[in-house]
Amino acid sequence: MPYVVLVLRGTDVARWQLPADLHPDVSAVDDIARLQLAARRVGYSIRLCGAPAELRELIDLAGLSGIITESAGPDADGTGGALRI
Repeated sequence: MPYVVLVLRGTDVARWQLPADLHPDVSAVDDIARLQLAARRVGYSIRLCGAPAELRELIDLAGLSGIITESAGPDADGTGGALRI
């Protein structure tokens, strides 16, 4: 199950699951980018863990892989795809 982690100075401070029926599309990438922007404005960052391959591919296609990058962690398809945003 994919989830979002709110991070402050390297420490996880909150975690919540993404919807089980998440179908990655451009609006999901936009929402994630906006969430990261809002988090950064107040000194936090977010990570996506267990992100589906389709979402990672869309992030790359949108040119956001420099902002939303992969980090260690398991994902739904077992290929290790936590995303650090």
